[in-house]
Amino acid sequence: MTVDSDSDLYSQSCFIGRESAATGVVTVEGTGSTWWNVLGLYVGYEGSGALNITDGANVRTSLGSGYIGHGAGSIGIVKVDGTGSTWTNDDELNVGYEGTGTLDIMHGAVATNGDGYIGQRSGSTGVVTVDGAGSTWSNNEYLYIGDYGSGTLNITDNGVVTVGKSLYVGYKGNGSLNIADGAAVTVADSAYVAYYPGSTGIIHFGPGGGTLTTRTLWVSLVAGLTGTGTINARGHLGDVDLLFDSTDGSICTFTLDSQPEQNITVNLNLSDPSNVGGLGAGYQDNGSLIVRDGVTVSSEWGCIGFARGSTGIARVEGTGSTWTNSGMLYLGHSGNGRLEITDGGAVSMSYGYIGHWSGSTGEVTVDGAGSTWTNGDDLYVGEHGKGNMEITNSAAVSNGDGYIGSCSHSMGVVTVDGSGSTWTNSGGLCLGYYSPNGSGSGTLSIAGGGAVSASSVSIESQSLLTVDVSNSSMLTVDNGRGTIDNSGTVRIIAGAAPEAGATYAPIAAGTWTGSGWYRAIGGTWDGMDHVFTVSEVEDGTAGAEVVVDLAERQRVLIDDVGTGWSVGASFLAMPTSNSLGFVAVPIGGEILDGLEELLAPSASVLGGWEFAATGGYASGNPAYLSFDVGAGYSRKDLVVWHRDGADWDEYAAMDLTYDGTYASFTVTDFSGYAVTTVPESATFTLLLLGLGAMVVLAGKRRRGGPGGIR
Repeated sequence: MTVDSDSDLYSQSCFIGRESAATGVVTVEGTGSTWWNVLGLYVGYEGSGALNITDGANVRTSLGSGYIGHGAGSIGIVKVDGTGSTWTNDDELNVGYEGTGTLDIMHGAVATNGDGYIGQRSGSTGVVTVDGAGSTWSNNEYLYIGDYGSGTLNITDNGVVTVGKSLYVGYKGNGSLNIADGAAVTVADSAYVAYYPGSTGIIHFGPGGGTLTTRTLWVSLVAGLTGTGTINARGHLGDVDLLFDSTDGSICTFTLDSQPEQNITVNLNLSDPSNVGGLGAGYQDNGSLIVRDGVTVSSEWGCIGFARGSTGIARVEGTGSTWTNSGMLYLGHSGNGRLEITDGGAVSMSYGYIGHWSGSTGEVTVDGAGSTWTNGDDLYVGEHGKGNMEITNSAAVSNGDGYIGSCSHSMGVVTVDGSGSTWTNSGGLCLGYYSPNGSGSGTLSIAGGGAVSASSVSIESQSLLTVDVSNSSMLTVDNGRGTIDNSGTVRIIAGAAPEAGATYAPIAAGTWTGSGWYRAIGGTWDGMDHVFTVSEVEDGTAGAEVVVDLAERQRVLIDDVGTGWSVGASFLAMPTSNSLGFVAVPIGGEILDGLEELLAPSASVLGGWEFAATGGYASGNPAYLSFDVGAGYSRKDLVVWHRDGADWDEYAAMDLTYDGTYASFTVTDFSGYAVTTVPESATFTLLLLGLGAMVVLAGKRRRGGPGGIR
């Protein structure tokens, strides 16, 4: 069928090549020749179909969608050729819906639609070519290249493609975008490459290069970008190392040239806070982000560690260095994410998520006076995954409601340590989540003078609140008028430092409800007046058994003349007479040698002991160890080690606190423990080099006793 000579054709739905053995061809040609189709237009429904729009002709589908290669085994071909030739689908356009589809837009022709799909269904294949100056494909909504099938988009010789929302190159299928000979792609929102696990996507700049301009670029840059070209972006989430410093401010330009025949310039411009996209690191592999030298960076949202298996690290350091997100910030979306805010740096967002989805791991450290993390709305530490947040050395975190371990099978840990360190919840604070199908666990440790406030506090059955009373650490509930509802466990602790007989009221609340436990370690707890009294100390010497009645005294201090080391141990108070025998022996010989072999050359052992307890102590009961490591350190300078009889492992002392003399932490069995230093800045350096060290270190194990490494 041919429509020409200024003719007009009107139809409802139309099928070109309707049956499996059918072949159909329609040509609309010449200026003024039009075909107005109200509902769907199918070119190759189950058979073979072709549509030619040439020499200024126009075809439009006003209500339905356009399909090229609709059924399995079908073949559809559409050519839109010549200046003034147009094909308009007010709804979506599918090139390769279940079959094979080809669309050519050439010599100044224009195609326009809502959503665009190239290779939509599984098993389908779609190819679109936009060639020549003035040739344009305008997608007013989203464009999917390889939605569930295989899709290819070729743009050559100054052709242009625009996307009104987001572009996916490999959504759940296989996508390829080829840009050559000065062609251009403009995406109003985000450009994603290989979005879902199992998909593949690549953007290739061919001979003559071209330009991709997008709001936010999501791509594993090494594998997902090839050839020679230019990318202009106002946001980025990828697998490279981004640095915003005094040299370039909020504009980061870098070249990708690590792969053969790869030479791609990426211009990342975040200079206009009102017109930026998202920002992050660790899309599918490893990436990092650093903001320093007083630079301010703004983004629409933030994400560190997006896909499962990815690792992202971000650091905002120094007075005036700021990362502002108008939307959400994810630390470990589905992967592993770490954020460090240090030395007066500042980060802000609406909602904060640390360990967002199941299987993810998120870590946040806010350290140092002036360092702040401000959440305009709620903060989740371990939402569906695992989350850890540390607020130390006079840093501050604030948010609306706070949640630690907020969903089934999640785990959240928060530590607030040091005088001036604060966590301010303007709303309620919830530790854990109860469900008969699997609860979430939340742990909050307040030590060294840290302060936490909330309008109300709830502690679920598998969750724990600990307060080390040293330096008057404090939990305040609605200025002392609010409710603390405890269905879990609260531990009030005194290490080696507090004065014997001193009394503390470390929780200020007006109403106390719940059937949970209140336990005292290193002292006694008055459940009526909510007051903790610090125990007297039983002194002992290394290697000699010290015997105490835990109903009368709950603290022991052991000295060793030979090494100059000393260590304190605090135990659970017992309601009736309960005799405990305790022995501490400093490590030496091959055991000490084995530990030192694990350390960097500039690190040192500050104290190491083998412990044993009999009588009133049962394995699994909490005890609080206080190593006298001397002055001149900070919490981040210290590493705790555990020896199970033969092997030394790094010990996850989440509640580690350092008061200027003692490094204290909780244990639940007595064997070997040690405290060592870590080289200055070594933690972040290792993370940058390894990008995944926070996962790898958890499995670090070396032989440290007889027969160990040599």
